[in-house]
Amino acid sequence: MFLMSGHRRHFAGAFGSLRLLAMAGLAGIMMSTGCVEVSSSPIDSPAVDARTDTSSAPSTAADAATSSTPASTPTTTTTTTTSSGDALDLSRVTNFILPATPGVTADKVRSAKVTANIRAASTDGNTLWTSYDHYSFPSGNGVDAVCYFFYEYNGTVMGGKFDWWRTGGQGAKGLENVHGGYGGHKMPARGTNCWTMISSTDGKQRSNTCKVVWK
Repeated sequence: MFLMSGHRRHFAGAFGSLRLLAMAGLAGIMMSTGCVEVSSSPIDSPAVDARTDTSSAPSTAADAATSSTPASTPTTTTTTTTSSGDALDLSRVTNFILPATPGVTADKVRSAKVTANIRAASTDGNTLWTSYDHYSFPSGNGVDAVCYFFYEYNGTVMGGKFDWWRTGGQGAKGLENVHGGYGGHKMPARGTNCWTMISSTDGKQRSNTCKVVWK
């Protein structure tokens, strides 16, 4: 019995030594082959593309193309002239372009009662801006005024109606109709003296004429 117990202890000691040697050998193999701890994440998981990552906060910069903030009026490409009374004698206007409203004639508009005042006007050649006092023209079909644009051309003054003002007035009007030759309009040369005016749709009332220089 004593001998068998001794053999068992010797065998267990030898087996334990073998286990230690085996573990040491495995550790050496792992170090020599560069093995590392395997992550619990899949190794083929794709990296996040920064261009499509939605975790970052959205930009607060306004898009210039869609910003609701109105663009500022150009200051280096406009000329503003304050007007007091008529800056243009309407008798000088030839080829007077009129609205297609029954009973409205050039003479009627020329002699219309001045009941509105345009204080100032400016243009960059594409938009006409006006500053005006409150006026009370009759309204109909959503408009209450005819907008006129006159200019010097080949030694004469010509032009006339190029658009309508919506009821309540419009401080800015595009000049596409002047560019497009609406009603016989011509494109003024750069630096040309121009004038603007509004009238009631029936031609009985008008504003003063206000000077502006074409850019």
